[in-house]
Amino acid sequence: MTKTFVGLFFVMSIAWYIYVSNATTFESFVLIGNHIYNSIYAEFFELESREGAVRKLLGLEPAPSIWRQIGYGYYLLTQFFILVGLLALVRALVKGKRYLNFNDVHVAFSFVNVLWLAAALLPYFSSYMGISRLYHVMLFFLSPFCILGGEAFFKYTLKKVKSIRANRRMLDSILIFAVLLPYFFFSTGLVFEVVGDLPQSFSLGLERMENSQDIETIFLLNHEYKWPQEDAVDKWLLKNGEKNVRIWMDYFATGTFSFIPLGYKSVFYRTSKIPNGDYVLLRYMNVVNGIFVEPIPGYKKEYDFYNTSEIYRLLTNFEKSKIYDNGASKIWR
Repeated sequence: MTKTFVGLFFVMSIAWYIYVSNATTFESFVLIGNHIYNSIYAEFFELESREGAVRKLLGLEPAPSIWRQIGYGYYLLTQFFILVGLLALVRALVKGKRYLNFNDVHVAFSFVNVLWLAAALLPYFSSYMGISRLYHVMLFFLSPFCILGGEAFFKYTLKKVKSIRANRRMLDSILIFAVLLPYFFFSTGLVFEVVGDLPQSFSLGLERMENSQDIETIFLLNHEYKWPQEDAVDKWLLKNGEKNVRIWMDYFATGTFSFIPLGYKSVFYRTSKIPNGDYVLLRYMNVVNGIFVEPIPGYKKEYDFYNTSEIYRLLTNFEKSKIYDNGASKIWR
């Protein structure tokens, strides 16, 4: 199998996919690329054009607590070690040597992933590509360089201290106990549970998340977690709901209720005009926490949080009546 054949195969596959999908995906890529390109000149120095996680990791956005700031520091440190490890690889390649027997495929994928990671600095790139999720995939290729970079960094640092003779075992011990273990404890949320900081782990802090009054914690919990009362709404609509009727709900509820066909879910905005006969679904966060989420129009993936009382007022104006209520989720029509 030649390189020409492989290239031709991919070109024909992509061309066929563009044809059968009416070029919608290709058109989306073109529009996204065009927007990012134009934003480089106009909005490169605007912090809001990067995803929140990117701003926090770069220290461009204040952390909610000193413990979060320390956690961000460990994230940055691991990325620094990855960079050092990659520079060591480049140095070996320039000298015509193999670096710890990395095969060519791993090296190629590693450099591609670094380019993707660096592209997160471009305006809106991280928001469009969901860089937070991609980063976990990148680590399959980049994580070995964190270890190698950490060893190289501590080896160089300890060389400056003439009274210390560092061997491989000492370097590994320093890397594990000074960097990797704290990184693990911060990443899993164990540190935040021990010190009583805002919880971020469902496994360790679900009860504290349920009782939290912090709006971001409430949002995180309801974004990722489906309550039993919401599951009951899903089943009630499946059994009793009228078919082929549109159901209005807040932005993140559209991905929660799996029994509702995708084509019949609509995002409820405060400016929405809801026709007679359509359903309006209020989920756990709307009813119990009194919070409604609405995406702010634009490319920045920002959201507006407001009190559900505004929704009740709109429902009254639309002459909607409550037809289902389990105490934590409601349906109006």
